[in-house]
This record gives sequence, C-alpha cells and structure tokens, in this order.
Amino acid sequence: MNQPARTLSLLGGSHDDTERLGRLLAARPDSAWRTGPANHADVLIVDVDSVYGHMDWLKAQASGRIVIALTSGDGHGADHRLRKPVTTATLFELLDQVEGQPAAGNGHAAANGSASHAAPAAAAPPAPAARPTTGPAVHAAPAAPEAVAAKAPAASKPRALLDLLEAGGRWRLQRDGQQTLFLDGDSQTVHVQDSALKVLASWCNRSLADATVDPLEAGAFAAATRGLATLPYARLSWLAHLVGSEGRLEAGLDADARYKLARWPQVERDFPRHFRIATAMMKAAGTVEEVAEASGSAVADVANFINAYHSSGHIEIEAGGARRNR
Repeated sequence: MNQPARTLSLLGGSHDDTERLGRLLAARPDSAWRTGPANHADVLIVDVDSVYGHMDWLKAQASGRIVIALTSGDGHGADHRLRKPVTTATLFELLDQVEGQPAAGNGHAAANGSASHAAPAAAAPPAPAARPTTGPAVHAAPAAPEAVAAKAPAASKPRALLDLLEAGGRWRLQRDGQQTLFLDGDSQTVHVQDSALKVLASWCNRSLADATVDPLEAGAFAAATRGLATLPYARLSWLAHLVGSEGRLEAGLDADARYKLARWPQVERDFPRHFRIATAMMKAAGTVEEVAEASGSAVADVANFINAYHSSGHIEIEAGGARRNR
C-alpha cells in the first residue's frame, strides 16, 4: 500500500545539518519521508543541544505535531529521541516508529488522510463514460477534456524557481550560459555540478520564462544526476528569498514593523556581511532602516536578509506593540 509522503523539518540545526538529514533520507529512496519547511512539516526534529534548543523545543511542543529531540543527552524527557551522531539506521528506525502516528491538531496530516479516502469516490464517474449506445459523437466528447488536461501542465509554466520547489516532481532546468539544475521534489534535494550559492543565485533572481523546464521520469533523472553535488531544498529556498526581491521586503512583510532574530542563524560564507546584520538583530528589534544603521549595512541588504531568514523561521516580528513569531 502506498502511503502519502510525509515531511519533516530540522529546527535549531545548521544548513549543513539540514543537508546531512536530506542525504540520510535519500539513502532509502523507497521511503515516504522527505524534508520540508517547518510550517508545513508533519514531524519536527529539534536540536535541543543548540543555543536556542529549549525555546525551539517548547514552540515545537505547542504546535501539536510529532516532535523528535535531536541530542547527545537525555532529550528533555522527550517521547521520541534521536541520538547524535545520526545514522541512516537510527533515523529510519525512529521514523518507522512514528510512521503511523497522527499528529494531534496537524491539519496537514489530516488533509492527506482525507484525500486518500476521497479517491474511491472519484472512481464513480466511469458511469457517464459507459454511454456508447449514443454513437461516435458522444464518444468523442469525453475525449476532448482528457486531451486538454494532458496538455495543461505544459501551458502553465512555472514563473520562478520557488514555484517549482513547491510543486514537487522531478525537473531539469536549462538556460544558456548557466549550469543545468535538477530538482527532486520527492527527496527535497537539488542536484548540480557546482553547489556554491553565489553560482546558483542567477537561477533564483530571474524568471524562468527564458529557461527550458522539463519533467523527468525517475530513471532518466537518476542517470542525469549521477555524480552531481546535492543540497537540500531548504538551502535553495533560503537563497531564492534572499535574492528574489531586489532589496525590498517581500509581500506580507510590513515595512513599518520591527524585526529581530529569534536565534542565531548559520551565516553563509558566501555572504560575510550578514554577520553584522545578524549581530544587530540579535541585540534588539528594529525597522529595516534601524537595523541598517545599527549594522552599518545597506537597507537593501537588510531587507534581503529579513526575507531569507523569515522564510527559514529565524525572524520574530513586532508590530503595534505585539510580537508575532513566524
């Protein structure tokens, strides 16, 4: 019986930790588990040994989802504990234990369940197709909608890389003058010749209108990506949010709000100026302009920083005297 894919997300870990988790999951390609953003994950893995591990743990417990403590110690008495260093065997042993456990209050898991129950009901429509006695004209009419449906994916080409990251499936992206990018929505991994973020930035800050975007079958995808470097979707998503808005806050982020880091992020080596911005935002909340002044950075750089780390769940927002955690 095929089970719907379930997602897990690592809180408190570095990008390297998230990348390693993705590699461990990819070691068992038949698994239904994949990594994904924290706000949509069925299971949260919290590095309780990190600086803000206890705070992340409390927030995760309040989310109503299954929570796994990643630790070298006792894991705060957690029901589910994953010992460091994590191996493929220990990871999947624990995931097999929680596989059938529903997450209390997890609407995402409930939606997956209701969709699977809806499938048998959808089998009823063959009745209209069983009207062959009305002649060839009636046979031709049902065929037209099927043909249109088959061509629909090609007509709705993704506008940006983030659209593909959210769409799932396996894709090959090609554009003149750039290295080919391969996206695997099942394992939530990106395959590429050079995984340096600055090299990948041009895929993230431009429309896909001039790119060739092709879906690939599993066999063709495996052959094309053999020997390539990999990185998790989370890292490419972070980069897309960083460079995709050209120095402006993304839609939904208030220009008059005050922003603060909830915990210290993993500062990427390719963006050394982020260290000054992160330091300022750990000390105090501020508007984009206030953070720029405190860190000696450009307003555009601060806006890009907030976009990126808001997407990864590191940012607290204060507006009108109230604090909102992402």
